[in-house]
Amino acid sequence: EPTAVIRDSMEEAFARLAEWLLWDLTDFDYICESQLPRLYGSCDDGRFHVGQMAYSVILVPHLRTMRRTTLKCLREFADQGGAVLWLGDVPEYVDAEPASRDQFSFGRRIPFDKAAVSRELDPWRLFTVRTELGERPGDLVSQVREDGEDLWIFLAHGKKTERTSDPRQKPLILQIKGRYDVVRYDAMDGEREEQETECSGDATRCRLSCFEDDSILLRLRARKRGEEG
Repeated sequence: EPTAVIRDSMEEAFARLAEWLLWDLTDFDYICESQLPRLYGSCDDGRFHVGQMAYSVILVPHLRTMRRTTLKCLREFADQGGAVLWLGDVPEYVDAEPASRDQFSFGRRIPFDKAAVSRELDPWRLFTVRTELGERPGDLVSQVREDGEDLWIFLAHGKKTERTSDPRQKPLILQIKGRYDVVRYDAMDGEREEQETECSGDATRCRLSCFEDDSILLRLRARKRGEEG
């Protein structure tokens, strides 16, 4: 088929983007264009509401064509101050009909580049994990859930590593936007351990350690105004 090479190329780029986001510990969801008209709520509060979820930034991978209903929702979101990031280039078609670039004049275009994507998403990043050398671990995946004013963060190794006869702990530094007390849960026996934290301004810093097969479950309890730490 004449479009097979184009489809394969777009599929490869889409898979690469997903890997970039996963290994960069970026919590994200996919939005289905066909279901969007039914699930879309509003964006009056500056967030893009879909079903029970609400998003502060929408990253749009390069598409050949986009549904008119999707375009309408994204434009409404941008008009309310929401962030729409076009990755690479804007679609060439709307509902499979030729489109003008003026139809996609809102939002901001960013290059299809791993470092550029990570940098552009930094303002919305809830937390970061670094090694003692300040590097990203590169082998962890994460999931974040809100629980009232509290947050849950789950970290797990997503890549196979070479096993050694002398496993070593790997120190990690967690930095979170906001002021929290951090409790580490043992998923095997339910034991809980308060973690030592350091709050500076509107950020919390916490040192963690893990072995090659460890997963980390953390509950972040929001500190009340005036609490020291």
